[in-house]
Amino acid sequence: MPAATMRTPIGYAYTPRDPDGNMVGFSWDRGVYATVRDRWCS
Repeated sequence: MPAATMRTPIGYAYTPRDPDGNMVGFSWDRGVYATVRDRWCS
């Protein structure tokens, strides 16, 4: 999958393949940190 900015809650996502052919997923801006901070650090 090429790098792409997708709609909420996915955010920015990129799934390259490593030299052995395995897929490795990276994502950013999913809102997870903000949700955890709001729920646990209130």
